[in-house]
Amino acid sequence: MRTLRSGFLALTVVLSTAPLTAQSATSDPAPWPAHRAAAGGPRLDALRLGIPPLAELDAAGTDTLRRRAKAVELSDAYAVRLKIHQIASFAELPLFAAEIVIGQRLARDRDRGVESPESLRSAHGALATGLGVLFGVNTITGGWNLIEGWSDRKGRTRRVVHSLAMLAADAAFLATAGAAPDDDLFEDGGRGDGGSVGTHRTWAISASALATAATLMMWIWKD
Repeated sequence: MRTLRSGFLALTVVLSTAPLTAQSATSDPAPWPAHRAAAGGPRLDALRLGIPPLAELDAAGTDTLRRRAKAVELSDAYAVRLKIHQIASFAELPLFAAEIVIGQRLARDRDRGVESPESLRSAHGALATGLGVLFGVNTITGGWNLIEGWSDRKGRTRRVVHSLAMLAADAAFLATAGAAPDDDLFEDGGRGDGGSVGTHRTWAISASALATAATLMMWIWKD
């Protein structure tokens, strides 16, 4: 009976320790497996809160990341001048079209030896004056804003190219005015002492085309 009791006690001890032994054999050797990052969990980069990693710091421990460009402050007058400049730019295209149509009519009448109506000549002069005022306003507002906003690198190349083209158009319009034929063509039956109609027309079309291209460039060329 004593031998049977001893065997039963030994069997009880073995059975009670078997689960512990199996658990120890199959458990993860790492002391804290619950802290492993899951494969689909959040990346550490998303939790940096703006602090650069050590790999992006130089030996001295200073940040070598590119600094964000400093904001450029522009005055309220800049916005006003820009609005005026834009409105005048929209107005120049119909003025160009009207001036070219009337100018072609005047040139055709002159070539045929027919005196054009006074209203047509007056309209041509008024449109030319309006274009002169418009280009004067745009030259001032555009040049002023170019200087004030020079520190803003975004779009600066586009603004410079546009400004140079418009200054060239200004010079071409001055040449157009200088080559204008006299209005007193038919007085005393003379041909007048003014400039050549062909030269005047060439300068006018060239100046209008250059200014139109420079204006469309600002509408199409985006940074």
